[in-house]
This record gives sequence, structure tokens and C-alpha cells, in this order.
Amino acid sequence: MVDKKGYLRTLEVSFAILLTISVLVFVFSRPQLATQEDIPQPNVLSNLEFNSEFRGCVLQNNESCTTSFINNSLPALYRGSFIVAVDEDVNFIPTDLPEKRIHTDSLILSGNIENYSPAVVKLFYWVD
Repeated sequence: MVDKKGYLRTLEVSFAILLTISVLVFVFSRPQLATQEDIPQPNVLSNLEFNSEFRGCVLQNNESCTTSFINNSLPALYRGSFIVAVDEDVNFIPTDLPEKRIHTDSLILSGNIENYSPAVVKLFYWVD
């Protein structure tokens, strides 16, 4: 009779360990919710870099034309929540940025075949 009690207690402990491990695996293996870091960032300016119309807008300092090109190239998630800065200063940062997680992209255009007039395009975008 003594042997059966020991066998049952060993079986109970084994089931308790198995149950505990399965609960821990279930709790810690839940998929994480997507955060802003998980959202892939678009490479808008690198896609527009070789577009001659976009280059012309930037080199002529036509900010509305540059903004419309970028607005059409941005994913819908970022449309309406971005700032474009066209300047010669590489270190320029706009002062009216919101208190959010801001992503940046920049592109330096040195000019075209006819004239050398370097310009820096900086794109600041965020999720509303």
C-alpha cells in the first residue's frame, strides 16, 4: 500500500509541473502588439531622388511643389502630419515640431547639369 501512495504523489507532482509549465508558456508566448517602432518607415526621399521634376522643384526652392510631391509619395498613415524644409543649411531643424515621436529623412541635391545650387531637403513626419 505504501508504494501506491508514493506513485500517486509522484504523478500529482508531475501533473502540477506540467500544468505550471504550460501556463507559463501560454502567458509568455502571446504575440506583442504592434508599436510605432514596428511600423516600417518609408524611404520617400530616396524614391524621389532621381525624379527630374522633383529635383527641379527643390533646386528652384519651390516649397509648394516639393511638398505636393512628398505628400503624394507618403503612405496614407503620414499624410497631413509632416513638415518639409528646403534649405542650404544641413543643421536646420524647424521650431514648430509637435511633441511626438518624429521620424526624419533628408536628401542633399547638389544641382543639375546647367547650374550648381546645392539644396538640402529635410522631411519630418509623425503619426497623429
